[in-house]
Amino acid sequence: MIGWFRRIPVPWVQWLIGFSVLLGTAADARELVLPLEFGFAEVSRESASALGMDDQGRVTIERNECSRTRLSDLQVESAAPRAWVSVLFDADLATRLFGRCVGPKNARGRLYVLLEPQVSESRLGVDLRLISAELRRPDGSKGLLTRPARLLAENIVLPRMQDIRVDLRQPMQAVDELIRSFADDAAPLLADRSRLVRVTTAETGVQAEILLSLEDRATVQTPEEPLSIQELEQWTRVEDELDGFLTTAILALAAATDDRDLQIELLAALLDARIAIGRALAEDDDSLVDPIRDLFVSAWDRLRPAVSKLEQAGSSARFPSLRLTTFMAGADAIAALDALGPEYGIDISRDGVRRLARMLLAGDAPLSFTPLSFNLDPRLQSLVGTRLQSGAAVAVEPHWLDWLMSTAVADTPPAPLDLDALVPRRDRLDAYLAYVRELLIRKSEERIEASTRLDQQVVPLFRPMVLATAWKESCWRHYLTPDQPPKVIRSSIGAVGMMQINGRVWRGVYDVGLLERDIDYNMAAGIEILEHYLVHYALRRGEHEEPGGLDNLPRATYAAYNGGPRHLSRYRKPDTSTRLKAIDRSFWRHFEQVRTTGQPEIGTCYAGR
Repeated sequence: MIGWFRRIPVPWVQWLIGFSVLLGTAADARELVLPLEFGFAEVSRESASALGMDDQGRVTIERNECSRTRLSDLQVESAAPRAWVSVLFDADLATRLFGRCVGPKNARGRLYVLLEPQVSESRLGVDLRLISAELRRPDGSKGLLTRPARLLAENIVLPRMQDIRVDLRQPMQAVDELIRSFADDAAPLLADRSRLVRVTTAETGVQAEILLSLEDRATVQTPEEPLSIQELEQWTRVEDELDGFLTTAILALAAATDDRDLQIELLAALLDARIAIGRALAEDDDSLVDPIRDLFVSAWDRLRPAVSKLEQAGSSARFPSLRLTTFMAGADAIAALDALGPEYGIDISRDGVRRLARMLLAGDAPLSFTPLSFNLDPRLQSLVGTRLQSGAAVAVEPHWLDWLMSTAVADTPPAPLDLDALVPRRDRLDAYLAYVRELLIRKSEERIEASTRLDQQVVPLFRPMVLATAWKESCWRHYLTPDQPPKVIRSSIGAVGMMQINGRVWRGVYDVGLLERDIDYNMAAGIEILEHYLVHYALRRGEHEEPGGLDNLPRATYAAYNGGPRHLSRYRKPDTSTRLKAIDRSFWRHFEQVRTTGQPEIGTCYAGR
């Protein structure tokens, strides 16, 4: 067996570990298999290069002034475990005779070449061996073409397709260097350089496997000691670096695609990672043991499918030279080594995170991802789709209920709303709650009127969802005291204000300072976040198509608001923890109460009312 497991690894890591066990190992080394995937875009690039195509995907091959072949529109499609490469050809087939071009003037068709991927002799690349070829009509349908056309294809085009190779030397070397960077010089991790052991094609691209030979290490039987104060401080700095790295990497990945669904999934991975990091920082647990590894593995498990889709789609303009393949392999190696157990456990250091960043961003990788920036980032705002503008604090307009909340005597004219009036007091609680309700409704209506994303079927659900969320999060409170500066309601993990928004999670999207000091801005941001989770996650993923119908939408939206995108469907999963089930049930009671009566159940927050 391969040692003790620190934690239950994610499914794809479990598969890797299981596969490595089946391989068997030498007496002094153990072997681990990692995936090394690249999309058909890489096959397309290498095929185009072999044919001599230009940047426009065209090439003209001339034998003489009477015979030339024009190639264009190269395409690659799966024929697992092989692949078809096809190219449109337009050929002049005439022969020079007595100073003139005689014979067939032109032939058009599509040449299909069947390629089989094989591990190269050096085991550092993939050779694409030509298996067969056939000519078809230009539309791809099968049909007879002239003998001269076939001869031209065989003599001019196919020889260029005989030696196509995808060189994986650079990504494999980068993975080796990354692993070595985590090891103590006195106790190296790698026994030998990595090598390619298998390759095939699937529907989405080429799937290779590399074999890592690891030095054998004695199994660690004793549990790790809790982190010291100094180690905790160091971990906090690494955690900030991980947060900054994930933000930088995900923004770069999102910029490489126009696929909105894929961008939303990348954003979900970022939000979930930030939430997990923030909660880990807030933990007060003496038994805490190096949580950065769990955070990394969890984040990569969330992010990997989206990165794989990007690689399959071919993002050569932003990430050339197999950069996405290298990045995935590096992150896979970290996660797989960590899952092997304490004897192969690695320290995910700031240097390691930066090295991984260079795999993806090359020269664009910053020297450091810290200190974290809390400035607004237009790229993040665009990714979320926020319409909320930041600026000076927005003053709350006078309201018809202001006179009820004033501390002035009866014969004194009503005073304008002030900070003191925004603190709930028992002697004027009814007026306070009525005012906040009206304010929340007004902000909800502004969001509904401004939104192009809210379908009419969900608008009736959105209004009570806002009221119920604000009640569940803060009991409609923003300020706790009228002191100067005022004391704002704050959770144990740093969420602030009426809508309990975590500035660390939403940094770059919203003005962190305004979230705390401006109740109006806090409400507007929280309502927009609800809309984001409702439209981009609950609706997009079809939660309303599950048993329960439209009523699933507020349940799913609040679950994501409370726990992040990965919690979206927790309300209907049987294995959801008792604590989370209680949170979701409480929200649903508030929602039903508000939807039915228009008012929350005051006694759930303010005893005796």
